[in-house]
Amino acid sequence: MTQELPKYALRAYGLMYNRYGSQEEFNQDCLNWAVSSAMRKKIFSVLLHAGWIKKKSRMAYACYKPEEIFMSLFDFKVPEVLKNAKKEYCYTKMSAAEIWSDFSYLQRSRERSPYFIEVKEEDIVYWKSFFSKEGIPFFIREGSFIGEFAIIEPLKKLAYTMHDGFPVDDLDTVVRFCQGNPLFEYTLAYVKQKFKLKVKVSNELVQKAREAL
Repeated sequence: MTQELPKYALRAYGLMYNRYGSQEEFNQDCLNWAVSSAMRKKIFSVLLHAGWIKKKSRMAYACYKPEEIFMSLFDFKVPEVLKNAKKEYCYTKMSAAEIWSDFSYLQRSRERSPYFIEVKEEDIVYWKSFFSKEGIPFFIREGSFIGEFAIIEPLKKLAYTMHDGFPVDDLDTVVRFCQGNPLFEYTLAYVKQKFKLKVKVSNELVQKAREAL
């Protein structure tokens, strides 16, 4: 999983890619003249963890191509990353609507891909550390960013259900959310049709949802 780099590691990657490209192998000695031994180890550790270089053997490395790196920086990876979390969380709002509608409603693109996550207030320090370690931009309650990011909503208690393997707001909560947001009328039609709900939606949208199902 590719992550963004601190400036010192980015400069080291640029140096090594300009010198070796993506085919030629190199070792940590290539930075002997530039930085200390401890800094070399740190740079290579950061580059490996962030997915900018790969190990070819015990002592040899090679660079990934910049075009591969910059494409993968915008991959959708938050759901997989969240599966490794040690604290409870719950998808909410637009993210919950996305899950319950079998992703027929998609809120994301490479340009903007938000995830709305509820967590316990007592765990907020953990979540700040978690997202920072994974290189995922995050905001408390509101914010926006280029590419993937998380909006964290701290609550005293979490109430959620499991749907298709995701901890998510229950269906009634999602229906109320959609009813209060005109942009989610198709999503409401979709869940109405799928779960045989008695909610008011235009017949035209219900027909489109029926065709999608």
